[in-house]
Amino acid sequence: MTRKRKPAVIAGVYNTVQARRLPGETSRTLLLDAVAGVLADAGVPLAAVDGLSAGGESAGLIYDLGLGPCWQGSQFGVSMVLEAAAAIETGQVDTVLIAAADAGTYTDRAATAPWTRPENEFVVPWGLFTAAEFALVARRHMITYGTTSEQLATVAATIRNNGHANPAAVYVGRGPFTAADVLASRMVADPFHLLDCSMTAEGGCALLLTTAERAADLPRPSIQVLGGGADHFGPSYRFPPPGTTAAVPAPWSTARSADEPSSGHCTPADYTATTSTSWSCTTPSRSRSSASWRRSVSVARERAARSSRTAASRSTAATR
Repeated sequence: MTRKRKPAVIAGVYNTVQARRLPGETSRTLLLDAVAGVLADAGVPLAAVDGLSAGGESAGLIYDLGLGPCWQGSQFGVSMVLEAAAAIETGQVDTVLIAAADAGTYTDRAATAPWTRPENEFVVPWGLFTAAEFALVARRHMITYGTTSEQLATVAATIRNNGHANPAAVYVGRGPFTAADVLASRMVADPFHLLDCSMTAEGGCALLLTTAERAADLPRPSIQVLGGGADHFGPSYRFPPPGTTAAVPAPWSTARSADEPSSGHCTPADYTATTSTSWSCTTPSRSRSSASWRRSVSVARERAARSSRTAASRSTAATR
């Protein structure tokens, strides 16, 4: 027997107060405010909720609200909505409350926000942060598809103008902005200018999803979730998306001299082992001179050799 599909709908939505900083608030107080607000907006009692998705706060919030046992989500951002909708449509749950909030996390304003600096070998030693990491992605997109800085700036200007016109937005009344305004702002990480980048803020938000059948009895109109999609390329900040090297000139099989690459792109020979688990690409940009390239290779080889000698010395000492 074919099971009848249960369409998922968004029955409630709520934003807490939003600001660059919210003194006196914590992530938990904002989260509870968002929960109470979305239930009131949808006209649904807490007792009717049998599923919750709040990131790392899910388990604790389920217990504190007295909801358990209930369905628990595990996704983040837009994927939380897709996950909840799929769970509703497959009969795992009937009403899911999605909530998120943050306050007091970004306190050291002299540095980039902590969530933009994940701790791994390609970030910590070099100071890479989100804007710079996505700048590399943007440049790859520009090379592959011909995307221009003006097109990126048009997107940023449109988003900022939405905030300019929204009375509840942090930057209400700060516009309007044009693509030219975005391009005239200072460069942060080429090709991204200051106004290309998102600002940090504190606040909370929540959504309530339920079945279309249940939503028909609620006082406010609902919005059906028709579908969505998401994909992942593996660990962030470590590997390029699959296929991004397909159009790279000078393939690895191309013959070249031992001292200088035939292009500005990395090849297997351009990687030198610095430790047993970390690799360093020493390929210079095309504008570097041959002498500069040779110096880079020499320094990289010396560092690799020094690392190998140190590792061998430690190994010898450990076996004594």
